[in-house]
Amino acid sequence: MKQIADVLKDEMDGKEVEIRGWVHRERGSNKLKFVVLRDSSNHVQCVFNKENFEKNWNEIDHMQVETSLIIRGIVKKDTRAPTGYEVKVKSYEVVGKIDTLTVLPATYASSNVVAAKD
Repeated sequence: MKQIADVLKDEMDGKEVEIRGWVHRERGSNKLKFVVLRDSSNHVQCVFNKENFEKNWNEIDHMQVETSLIIRGIVKKDTRAPTGYEVKVKSYEVVGKIDTLTVLPATYASSNVVAAKD
């Protein structure tokens, strides 16, 4: 298992890697899904091809931000990717799923702030 920063190097181009992190953002079409995965070291774009994940496409297509993943795939240098590299996903594992994002209303958050006494 490597940190994401470790795979963003020329010598990793074409190599198979295993990385883990959280979904930072996602976008895609009905054929490809681009998931930007982040860890404490950096972030990388991971590419899911529907042809390789027909049975799991619904799960991939509805992946939420902050979902925790382990991804195995091949590193490819690509100047269009945010960090200049992407991982072509061969397999993945959902470690922690986010079903919904709970956001507290601003009035709740600001009215319940507790300050320390001097």
